[in-house]
Amino acid sequence: MKRYELSGIFVHPKWNPETLEYDAALLKLKTSLPYTPIRPASALETALYAAQSTATVIGWGMTNPYYQILPDILQEGDVPIVSDEDCAARNGRWFIKESMVCADALTTNYDDLATSSCYGDSGGPLLVHSGAEPVQVGIVSWGFECSSTNTHGVYSRVSAMSDFINSRPVASHHLSRS
Repeated sequence: MKRYELSGIFVHPKWNPETLEYDAALLKLKTSLPYTPIRPASALETALYAAQSTATVIGWGMTNPYYQILPDILQEGDVPIVSDEDCAARNGRWFIKESMVCADALTTNYDDLATSSCYGDSGGPLLVHSGAEPVQVGIVSWGFECSSTNTHGVYSRVSAMSDFINSRPVASHHLSRS
C-alpha cells in the first residue's frame, strides 16, 4: 500500500463538535496523487441532492452493527438520498439541513439489514454520478444506529463547504485531469 505524507490539515472553520455541523477537514499532501481525485459538489449543484437519487457510500466500517468486525476489503453500497424533510422528521433537531444531507434505506426489521454507512466509515465519501462523472456530495458524519428502522445516516453536505474546499489546495502541485 502506497502512503502519502501530509504537509497540512485544515479543519472547517465552522466545525462545531456539539452539533457536528461542517464535519470536514482537508488534508494537504506533500506530493501529488497519481490520479485525478473525485470532484466535490459545488454550491450550485442542488439537483445532485434530489430525494431518491442513488448515491454510493464507500468505507472501511462495520458491515453488521451487531458484530464489531471491520472488513479487510473496502466496502461500497448504493443508498438513496433522503429528503431534508424526512431526515429532519426522523433525526430531529440534530439534523441541520444547511450543512448536512441524509442517505440510506431504512430497514423493515433488525433481521434484514439495509445498506448504510456504519461505525468506522466516518470521513468516507458519498458519491452521486453526474453523467459518467462521480461527484462527492457528502462525507460520512454521524447517525444514531446503522441499518436503522427509524433514523437515517447523516453526511456533511459537500456543496455547503465549496468555498472552504476551493480556497485551499489539497496537494503541493497542480493535479492534471487525465
